Amino acid sequence: MGRKGDTYEICRRLVKVLGLEDKVIFVDFKINPYPYIKWADLFVLSSDYEGLPMVLMEAVALGTPVVSTDCRSGPGEILESCKHCLTPVGDEEKLAAKMQDALQNPTLYRCVLKPEMTLEYASKKYEKLWKSEFTDQNRHCSEH
Repeated sequence: MGRKGDTYEICRRLVKVLGLEDKVIFVDFKINPYPYIKWADLFVLSSDYEGLPMVLMEAVALGTPVVSTDCRSGPGEILESCKHCLTPVGDEEKLAAKMQDALQNPTLYRCVLKPEMTLEYASKKYEKLWKSEFTDQNRHCSEH
């Protein structure tokens, strides 16, 4: 059995040992995870490192309450207007406390994406770039 299988079994055993079977659900791979994210009580990103955590952006866009570690890049920029949703990396106690608070006060942990992080913004930038490139190519072709 590979490492992934070992981790999965360890997690299942831990849930059983802790008596959390009625609180933790293991779900196999889903092609469309969005209903799970949208209807979750809370989305937690506990990463030590991130680049651009798309899943955090998706959770915010879906209106799910979020808590995240404030790793070096990504979450702080995405949750700029929701800094109270961030916890220091490696501080499990603060993360747990923030999770409990979010579960008790979910509306305080529903964030809004910055305009620069939305699909509409990216689409407009891409369209502007495309039009600019197309105009430059036409100008270049007409000169020959």
